[in-house]
Amino acid sequence: MEALFMPPGLMLILVFTGWLVKKRYSKTGRSLIVIGLAQLILLSMPLVSNSLIQQYETQSALTTEQIENTTAEAIVILGGGHYFNAPEYLQDSVSTRALERLRYGVHLYRITQLPVLVAGGSVYSSRIAESETMKNFLETDCKVKVRWTETKSRTTYENAFETEKILREEKISDILLVTQAWHMPRAKEAFEQHGFTVTAAPVGFHTESDQPFILGLIPSTSGLHTTGLLWREYIARFWYRLVKY
Repeated sequence: MEALFMPPGLMLILVFTGWLVKKRYSKTGRSLIVIGLAQLILLSMPLVSNSLIQQYETQSALTTEQIENTTAEAIVILGGGHYFNAPEYLQDSVSTRALERLRYGVHLYRITQLPVLVAGGSVYSSRIAESETMKNFLETDCKVKVRWTETKSRTTYENAFETEKILREEKISDILLVTQAWHMPRAKEAFEQHGFTVTAAPVGFHTESDQPFILGLIPSTSGLHTTGLLWREYIARFWYRLVKY
């Protein structure tokens, strides 16, 4: 169902609807087809998709001085997905996105020495919780001790809800929150709604590319993927505000 509201599903629905009605409503049908195809092409252009998501990544990267002088009492790293059945490891591992977050979490830990919480459950109950995989990576590969492991959440909202239950017992409410720059607005909002004072520690910004300008105008799957990330964040934030808050 989610795919119907995400690129390219939404645009293809416009095209298909236009094709269905064009015999009876010729002008309307042609307009829907043109609008759907135009949106699909435009939002697939890396130049357009990167520009849109850069404007959404409103939280700046932390400076070394900000990290060193933080008032936070813990580092919270949000899960970024599994790498299921990784053949080279013969088990589930962390995804590329999660690896970005973990790497930055290690960077913050080495500067601040703050205790670390990893957050993320399993969408499918037969799988090991994402946070357990993250913990294994941090402790085995990075030699960073994980103090708390939140294993029940399946969404960003649940990340905040379950983390609050864990850290409430430690009387901790001031945190460094690590997630992707495009995910940070929703994540920060969710954690603040659960009583946390959040210092955003975003990672994985969509920075300027060194590719020729003309390549940024050529529609690509990567451009459409970037647009999809942004579109999903808009929908999720709207849903949270409508239902959760």
